[in-house]
Amino acid sequence: MNIEFYKHNISQKDIDNVVKVLHSLFLTTGEVVDDFEKRLNSKITEIKNELEATKTTTKNTLDKIKDTMNENRRELVEITRQTQDDLKKLARDNHSKLTQQINDMNSNLKALIQRLIDLYS
Repeated sequence: MNIEFYKHNISQKDIDNVVKVLHSLFLTTGEVVDDFEKRLNSKITEIKNELEATKTTTKNTLDKIKDTMNENRRELVEITRQTQDDLKKLARDNHSKLTQQINDMNSNLKALIQRLIDLYS
């Protein structure tokens, strides 16, 4: 395993702030700790608010997507029903036309047979 060396970057200001805390009466209380906790709480609140806004935006977006999908589904169902109805009508119309053509052909065939009978009788 290779562990990289890292050159730290500590400024004089950072060192002065640590020295200030070390010279204070208590390390875990006081002006510096209060300031740190206030800034930390402020940052936590800011992040919570951002997360809540993101949650709300995400929920709204998902609701819009859901509504769009439902609308598309309804349209697809209607188009499918209409297509089925159109196909049934087309089949009925074609059946009627084919039946008429068969009847016409039968009539023509009967007439032709009758002419042949008359011709050879």
